[in-house]
Amino acid sequence: MDYNDDDILQQILPVFFDKARSQLLQANRTLLLLEQPEMPDAIRATTATDLLRLLHTIKGDAGAVGMGNISALAHALESSMKLHRQGELLPRGGEVFSLWFQALDALSGMVERQDDTVDPAELETIKAGLAAPPKTESDEEPAKPKGKKKKAAAKSGEPST
Repeated sequence: MDYNDDDILQQILPVFFDKARSQLLQANRTLLLLEQPEMPDAIRATTATDLLRLLHTIKGDAGAVGMGNISALAHALESSMKLHRQGELLPRGGEVFSLWFQALDALSGMVERQDDTVDPAELETIKAGLAAPPKTESDEEPAKPKGKKKKAAAKSGEPST
């Protein structure tokens, strides 16, 4: 019996989609756990590593079977999590989790449809959000006036601003 690449791919794709479906379900559950602030740091570190490993596997498997959009989005999600990671820990909740869940939902949609086509604008919007640097505390708090300017203004007799 002769097999060509398309025949082999058609046999492999159902296995890929079944495995990816299971991995994405686990990734969603894991991300829900990581969103809980009361999780001890040691468990958070292990759980974050497990999640990154899942995403890395999805990325590689998708690339191997020609599912470029799934691979690219899984890569963007994995990279975002690494960017936000503080040592071994992911943040405890926050805006970024909504974006990560949005990316997982988009991945799950492609896997459920067994088709990695997606609206290019939607994909680029998600990927751009994932690529954004983490917000620091100074990004989230309004700027506070510096005491030095007021002291300097008082010494010079100028009104402080």
